[in-house]
Amino acid sequence: MNLAEQELLEKWRYLPPEQQQEILDFAEFLLQKMRRHSGEAVVQQLLRPEQQNNGSKLLGERLRELREQIVASGERLLTAEEIERFY
Repeated sequence: MNLAEQELLEKWRYLPPEQQQEILDFAEFLLQKMRRHSGEAVVQQLLRPEQQNNGSKLLGERLRELREQIVASGERLLTAEEIERFY
């Protein structure tokens, strides 16, 4: 586990269960958005690490890949206010 993954996991562990769930919900929201714009095949590859690198791809790596693809799409990202409206 690299430093960024450790930091993310440590911070997540200190959150109350409700906020941990919010993070999971937000990750799902990003995946749904990506499915609409990038196609299901890309998402499925990222969600099935056993098909890549003999199963060694970690969650943090997959999340970084998702982020890079979303940023590279050039689509405007949601503001904090827009995100709050969804949840």
